[in-house]
Amino acid sequence: MAVVEVVVPGRPIEGRAPPVIVSVTTVAIVASALLIYVSQAFLLTEMLGIKRLSQAVLIIPIAVAACYYFVSRPGRLLDPLIGFALVKLVTEMALRGQASYILDSLASVFALMVLACAPEESFEAGVKFLVTFAGIMALMALIQWVMLFQDPSLAKFVIEVSDNGAVLNTIDHPIALLALHGDQDYSLFGVPVVRMQSFAKEPSLNVLYFMLPACLAFLADSRSCRLWGIAMLAFCVLSLSGSVFLTLGFAGLMWISLFVTTIRFAIPYGILIFMGVFIFAVKYFGLEPLMDAFTYLAQYGDFLNKGASLTDRTGGAVLNTSAALASPFGSATLSDIPGPWLINSALAAGWLGVLMLIWFLSRIGRQLDTYYSNTRFLSWRRLGSLLLLGSLAMIVVFNDYQMGNYAGLILLAFIYRTIQLKNQRIGTAHRRFSA
Repeated sequence: MAVVEVVVPGRPIEGRAPPVIVSVTTVAIVASALLIYVSQAFLLTEMLGIKRLSQAVLIIPIAVAACYYFVSRPGRLLDPLIGFALVKLVTEMALRGQASYILDSLASVFALMVLACAPEESFEAGVKFLVTFAGIMALMALIQWVMLFQDPSLAKFVIEVSDNGAVLNTIDHPIALLALHGDQDYSLFGVPVVRMQSFAKEPSLNVLYFMLPACLAFLADSRSCRLWGIAMLAFCVLSLSGSVFLTLGFAGLMWISLFVTTIRFAIPYGILIFMGVFIFAVKYFGLEPLMDAFTYLAQYGDFLNKGASLTDRTGGAVLNTSAALASPFGSATLSDIPGPWLINSALAAGWLGVLMLIWFLSRIGRQLDTYYSNTRFLSWRRLGSLLLLGSLAMIVVFNDYQMGNYAGLILLAFIYRTIQLKNQRIGTAHRRFSA
């Protein structure tokens, strides 16, 4: 792939230091990572009024690198995530024709191709950038949380957003530059606290924008990545998001189940069984048992009262399941309610798209099983593996918010290839040791 030579200014030509060489692929990988936080429901660039410009600038190196790999490595188009993005792109053009979703699917195809084909050095540079950027966003929100916990009166200066993502007030204090917050307040140790969401549209997106990058940070397992991973995990817990708590609960269940089964079975078969049981229970027994359980939990903290979210997502899951079964080639109408990932993906990309995702889940399950078996019982890598298991289970069973769009697909591609590269290095080391 072509490289860009960056010459440090101010040095004599004769005795200058070696030039800094940056490959186009590295630029494309970094742009792919940054575009996660520019597209869709992360509102930072939208607040600054530069969202469309940022998207246009970032897609250029991604498209250039992708076109090179389309020609040189066309076999990569058979990768399941790329296949899903292609099927969704075709379905979007054929059935719905919404320009924003067509562009999102096209950007997904480009970025996934680059992530699948990039050299290791370029890919790892992108991983470090992604973890660092997400970690900085989480740390900024944590600083805001501490400031508000010490002085709740500062909450009036924090930027609020409406349900549709519109900014409701102006920047009148530096604390507003750290993060947004919604209109829900809770109490912790008798002190009012806000639900942290950084610049995401709502706290339920914290699994996408921060829990998955935290998984990536722990799986990458460098010192700096671990520190950022700890910051992101702390942010997710203190955000009081029901989706985060459900992710942690699933991670605990997965940890227990691994004493009697394997990750190869847990992903995809275990979480598919979870999804089937969940939809069956809601359809035939209703919401009352679940609502009673959450009402009971809410006595220990009002932040555990998730009745509204539960009603929306479970009701939508049953309705969308019926629509998905009747739409083998996708639906002309998409659901605006997050729910089980494979169900909503059937509406977006048809049954073929669902098969692609199950194929991907099977592949990541095999890779994660190998990775997990080569980790110590108490290690950051094992923590990252369990958090990833919990995240995937929560996404497949309950809340797929933005997972089928650019941000979710690219994060999964980063995580999958990180695990794959780690396994390749472990295999190489074992072969050298055996020799």
